[in-house]
Parts: sequence; C-alpha cells; structure tokens
Amino acid sequence: MIIAKRLRILAVLLVLAALPIRGEQAVSSPPGTREEQEKALVEFEKQRSRAIWNLDFETLDRIYAEDFRGLVSGGRFLDKTAVFEMFKGHDPSIRFSVDDLSARVLGSTAVTHGKITGRNPKGEVVLLSWFTHVLDWRDGRWQVVEGATTPGNPG
Repeated sequence: MIIAKRLRILAVLLVLAALPIRGEQAVSSPPGTREEQEKALVEFEKQRSRAIWNLDFETLDRIYAEDFRGLVSGGRFLDKTAVFEMFKGHDPSIRFSVDDLSARVLGSTAVTHGKITGRNPKGEVVLLSWFTHVLDWRDGRWQVVEGATTPGNPG
C-alpha cells in the first residue's frame, strides 16, 4: 500500500515536471497556415541561394543549424563548416539559378526541394543537380538540419 502511494506521488511529480513553466510554450511552431509557411519556405530557399552567391556567411550561419549534415555526390557527408568551405570555392564565372522550388511543412519540420542549374559565360549548362533539405523550426526560425544533392546530366 505504501509503495503504491509513493508510485502515484512519483507519477504526479513526473507529470508536473513535464508541464511548461508559466509563459513558456511546450513546443514552438512556425506562424501562419501551412500554405503560408510553405510559400515562406520557397522564399527562404531563394534567400539561401542569394546568400551563397554573395558569400553572406552571416545569413548562412543563421540558416544552417550548428548540427547540419549534408550528403553530396559520391556519398560523402559534410558538416556545416565543410559546406561553407565548399561555398567559398565556387567559380564566380558560373551563374547559378534555383528553380522548381517546393516545400512541404510537417508540423515543426519541413522539407524543401529544388533544382540548381549552373551556366558558364557562354550560357552553356555546366552543372545540374537537385537538392532536398530538411528543416526544423528552432529558436523562432527555420534552420536547415539535413541536406542531400543528386547530380544531373547537364548535357
């Protein structure tokens, strides 16, 4: 009897400990309707693309989570630092465009997809790839936590 009573008290204490403190939200979630969130994520991807082109690492640092991990061709995984180094090494004569953007919101997680096309000064396609990003709503903003690219055939 005493053990059962102590177990009930322990269960109540565990439930109380899990409740949010006054003014604190239990789970943060992005504002707006799902449609609005998805539209905002398409714009987010355009902003990310511009930041890469402009080597705006202050913006990129906010976009990419500290624990980011990306899968690139050849099956290599890169962390945030390695991805930023890769961005620094892009050929400035190649003009990139990001097209076919789409987003899907799944609560506080989202997935985006897009196509990257790189053209040389003659306008010839020299790079074609598709990407997928997984984003998490953290600290009141979307952050890219996972990414993967697949190479396409530019010819």
